[in-house]
Amino acid sequence: MFKIIKLFSIVFFCFWSFACSQKNPPAKPSRPLPVKFEAATRTNLEQYFETVAELKAYREINVAAERAGQVSNILVKEGNSVREGQALVKIKGDDVNAELIKAQENYKAFKKLYDEEAISRTEFLVYETALRHAEASYGNLLIRAISSGIVGKIAVDPGDFVRIGDPILELIKIHPLRVSYNIPEKLIPYINLGMELDLSSDLDKNISTKAHVDFISPSVSPETKSVLVRASLNTNTDLLKPNQYIRIKQKIKDKNNVIAVKEEAIYLDQGQEYVFIAEPSNEKDLYTAIKKPVETGLRKDGLVELTNGVNDGELVIYAGLYSIYEGAKLSRVD
Repeated sequence: MFKIIKLFSIVFFCFWSFACSQKNPPAKPSRPLPVKFEAATRTNLEQYFETVAELKAYREINVAAERAGQVSNILVKEGNSVREGQALVKIKGDDVNAELIKAQENYKAFKKLYDEEAISRTEFLVYETALRHAEASYGNLLIRAISSGIVGKIAVDPGDFVRIGDPILELIKIHPLRVSYNIPEKLIPYINLGMELDLSSDLDKNISTKAHVDFISPSVSPETKSVLVRASLNTNTDLLKPNQYIRIKQKIKDKNNVIAVKEEAIYLDQGQEYVFIAEPSNEKDLYTAIKKPVETGLRKDGLVELTNGVNDGELVIYAGLYSIYEGAKLSRVD
């Protein structure tokens, strides 16, 4: 019986202690909380989209054999600059030479007969067509550049036998270089043809140039929900090469005369953004904390646009928020 009474007493004492603690919550600190704040001011803000992308040659051409035969001569070297129409490689073709000579002789003989009206136009066309075919075959012995550019990798050596379509060499047109990148679909309204990009390199601080958007994909990627954008460089430099990575910086929004505060001033509570305002009190050099919900916009260089919730000139707290609460007394520190 004594043990039961003792247990009951202990439980009653714990309950009584808990009830007393609820009736008398800890007092909030009486000392002013040290904080830093500054007036919300109006400024101009720009928002940029930044990413890393790969430079590409304007055009990469895989030059292939146009007829079967043995490589006779390679007329260029890797790295050479070539012009459109310049001969690159010659394919040996003794049979083609003989075919061309025979076709020329036949054409000359039957042209004379046609002029003398000894044969019909239809008969003459057979030999004229044969000559054109032989000339085309002879022309295919010389593989020519279809565009100006730089000779890349050469895939054959003199003496190699090639079939129609076999790779001969790479021809790279690097002027102007192009850069391809993707933007999130939410930024589509802010991207237009002709927009300027700033290009720079993390590896070489001397690399800095500009490009202009010349292609925006008409469709959104279903996998990434992004849009492909391409831009051409204004000027090429020897420091930039195809397949090199480059950093892109593109302005997408520009707002003037907006209220902005330090990014550290934004306080997130249950999904809502807030700031604390330092309201001057009746006591000298003291302030009162006022919690205000806000809506934010652009962010740049540590500043955040406030589209709603704060008036121009209000004192927004940006340091000392760890222990702050609504109604707290505040003192300003430098």
